[in-house]
Amino acid sequence: MHKQLLIGLGIGLVFYPALEVLQGLPFVGRYMTLIAVVAGVVLILKGVLAR
Repeated sequence: MHKQLLIGLGIGLVFYPALEVLQGLPFVGRYMTLIAVVAGVVLILKGVLAR
């Protein structure tokens, strides 16, 4: 589980600056990235719960 948490933090650190960039993107770009982030979080949670 600890490894999953570190992976989650790493993804968060990558996506947080990306969110700043997203403010300048059109709505569709923001929407698609939001879906990608949610999908990533869901996969991480599945990995944590599977253990």
